[in-house]
Amino acid sequence: MLLDEVDRERERRGHRDGDRSAFGRKFLGFSLWLTPGGEIKRAVAKSALATYKQRIQQLTRRSNGRSQDEVVERLRLRALQLKRWK
Repeated sequence: MLLDEVDRERERRGHRDGDRSAFGRKFLGFSLWLTPGGEIKRAVAKSALATYKQRIQQLTRRSNGRSQDEVVERLRLRALQLKRWK
């Protein structure tokens, strides 16, 4: 019974359970937000994109001791991963 009263008070103040969702926060590598028109938008989170760029830099370092063909193959796989991601 006490929980129902708390829920009603939260709703009265404008707090709903849906407000505590992933909107406006990073969620599974994506940022989600709600437009004024009510449309849900998504983008790759800045931190996830920074991690991706760091991995690319590690793959393309000159001191890795890999052949150019190996580097190109790994970059190709990462590019496909980014394509699926977006």
